Amino acid sequence: MRLMAVVVAVAVVMVAGILIAGLTGAQVASAVAQNVYKPGNNDEKVDLPVPKPTRSTGWQDTEKDKEEKPDNNQEEDDEDDSETPPIEFFDEEVEGDRVVFVMDYTGSMDARVGHPITDENGHTISNPTKMDHVKAEFAKAVLGMSENVKFSAVMFSTSGIRVWKRQLMDATPQNKSAAIAWVRSFSAWGATPIYDGFAAGANIPGTKTIILHTDGVVNSGKYPNPSSCGSAIISLAKSKGITVYTFGHCLATFYGGSQSNSGREMLKKIAQGTGGTYTEVN
Repeated sequence: MRLMAVVVAVAVVMVAGILIAGLTGAQVASAVAQNVYKPGNNDEKVDLPVPKPTRSTGWQDTEKDKEEKPDNNQEEDDEDDSETPPIEFFDEEVEGDRVVFVMDYTGSMDARVGHPITDENGHTISNPTKMDHVKAEFAKAVLGMSENVKFSAVMFSTSGIRVWKRQLMDATPQNKSAAIAWVRSFSAWGATPIYDGFAAGANIPGTKTIILHTDGVVNSGKYPNPSSCGSAIISLAKSKGITVYTFGHCLATFYGGSQSNSGREMLKKIAQGTGGTYTEVN
C-alpha cells in the first residue's frame, strides 16, 4: 500500500508539472508510464491505465514519413508516359528509338510512281517520281518522331554511299530540318549496292533499328546477288542486335517479274530474320 501511495503521489506531481508545460494528454500518459517503467523498477503489480511504451524509434510513423515512402504505382505510370511512340514510314509503324534510315537513290528511283502523293506540308504532287515519294515520306517520318528518338540517315547507290551523320543525333527541330534538307539534295543515279548501304548504317554506334528502303534488286557492291546479300545483311544485323524493317518501293516498275520477285523475297527474308516487317510500297 505504501508503494502504491508513493506511485500515485509521483504521478500527481508529474501530471501537474506537465500540464503547466502545456503537454497533451497523450504525452502525459507516456511520461507517467516512462517513469513507472524506468530501469530498476521491479513492481510488476502496478496497474496503470496506460500501456507500457515501446522504444521511441517505434513511435514515429508521421505524415512526413508516409509522404517519403516511394509510390511504386506512380513510378510505373511515369515509365508508361515515357514510352516512345512508333515512327511512321510509308504509313507503316516502326518500333525503335535508335534509328537509321537507309534509302535508295539509284537510277531506277527516277521512274514515276503512277499516282499523286502528298508531301509533309499537305501539298499534292500530281506526277511524282519514286525519288519524290521517298523524300516526302522521309520528311513525314522525321517530323513525326518523338524527342526521345536518336537518328541518322544513309543514301546508297554506286554514285556513293552517303552518310548524313556518323553518330545518332537527337530528334530536335534543327536536326530534323537538317536531315530533311540533306535527303532532298539527292538525285537518282547509279546501280544498287544494298549491302554496302546497309553496312554504313549498321556501323553507326548505338543503332538498334534500321529502316531499309529500295526500289530494286541488288546488282553491285560487296554482295551483288540477292541470296548472298540477304544472308550477309541478316548476319551483320544479328551481330549488332539490330532489327530491320524493309520497304520494297514499286519493285515491278523497273524490273521484270522474276527479278522483282527475287528482290521482294530478299527483303522479306531480311525482315523475318531480324524481327522486323516487310512492307510493299506502291
